[in-house]
Amino acid sequence: MTEPETMPETIYQALAKVQAEMPVIGRNKTANVGKFSYSYADLEKIWEIARPIIEKHGFTVYNCGDGDKVVTVVVHTSGEKLLSAMNISQIDPQKKGGEVTYYRRYNLCMLFNIIVAEEDKDAVGTGEVNEEKLAMIEGELSLLNTVEELSNYHKQLGTPKDKATLALFTARKKAL
Repeated sequence: MTEPETMPETIYQALAKVQAEMPVIGRNKTANVGKFSYSYADLEKIWEIARPIIEKHGFTVYNCGDGDKVVTVVVHTSGEKLLSAMNISQIDPQKKGGEVTYYRRYNLCMLFNIIVAEEDKDAVGTGEVNEEKLAMIEGELSLLNTVEELSNYHKQLGTPKDKATLALFTARKKAL
């Protein structure tokens, strides 16, 4: 009697296992942006926690540049791939390096649905805007180089109407 043949695991089955095992990751760094500050989990901490779980389920992760994009590619032992790409907006090499790291972190979290503690508190448009939220917005605004990018980001945030957020957008628009 022969053993029944088992189907190889698909990338989505493996991804579900990664997500089931992945803990919520705590914030470990603080960024000071002007008069505001905010906390976040840096790429090193996220990778330190996520890597053993990701590799255990047959994934390899690599990042590359594609013109003006940061591309994060996830390859599974099944041969299937997932990818996430974000446009780089910075021209200054030092700022560009920071933006690349930022996008690598966000791509990794998006692809594996990695949750950073208290992430929902970062959402704007929920009425109350605390200093941490404002600092995060100010940091994001500093990465934008055109009025069109500024407008798109404003829409992405749900068109916030609170005075503090609008003041940040107004100041950045004047700086452009």
